[in-house]
Amino acid sequence: MRGDSSLNDCDATCYFCLEKGPDESGQPLRRDCSCRGESTGFAHLSCIVKYAKQKSQLIQDWEDHHELEGPWEELTEPWDCCPSCKQQYQNELAVDLADEFVTFVEDRYPGDKKKHLWSRYRELVALTSMETNDVQPQRTKEAKLNATRLLSDIEQMKMEHPSLPNDILQMEADVHNRLGHIALGEGTSEGALLHFEKCRDLYRSVGSDEGVAIVEANIARIPVLDDDLAAAILPLSGNNHRCPAESTGQMSSISSLSLGGHLGPSILMI
Repeated sequence: MRGDSSLNDCDATCYFCLEKGPDESGQPLRRDCSCRGESTGFAHLSCIVKYAKQKSQLIQDWEDHHELEGPWEELTEPWDCCPSCKQQYQNELAVDLADEFVTFVEDRYPGDKKKHLWSRYRELVALTSMETNDVQPQRTKEAKLNATRLLSDIEQMKMEHPSLPNDILQMEADVHNRLGHIALGEGTSEGALLHFEKCRDLYRSVGSDEGVAIVEANIARIPVLDDDLAAAILPLSGNNHRCPAESTGQMSSISSLSLGGHLGPSILMI
């Protein structure tokens, strides 16, 4: 299991500024990607953010010049992946970078509600995909607040545009899925059922049989499920779609639900 490595006193230098030790604000060198060794892949959070902003600005300048909007993944990649090992950042470092990306998007695209929505969804995914458990209570609270705001913003978008694209509806479904897993982790079966049922309805509305099957599997694994309540929620098909072991982890092991490992407008339940 990987954890966010940080250090002040060693031979490691920042991958970007080449300085040892903390940055000017006192923040240590950090690493949580696939880099290995005693001195490889470390960087200051502030340096990663500076680099990511510069890369994203270049993309935006190209879009402005050509009057085109490029793939979302190009905008998010500098915030997602270590430029040394080319693998995604994990755990606390991923959460901190997702939070910085929200600020960047809201400052850079003040009127783009859809980009604001996707940036906050990325932060929710980071919060609910952490492998470490030592800060779960705090991060769980943040995830719930983030998810509640996302659902509120989506409802507002529905009022303005009754026919939302499928990618937004799939995002809404996944937000309910993650809230269901949080409720399971807190031992709240009723809350889990509520969110999983809403998630299932949304996947049905976009024609995702795979999503429906997995949500039904989540419902089937809720402990001490009342038979009458289960009959009302699960389909009367004789097949409860019990999910495989790898799909039934707690909130800390929920995987990214996006195609290609990117947190963007093309999401697929897995």
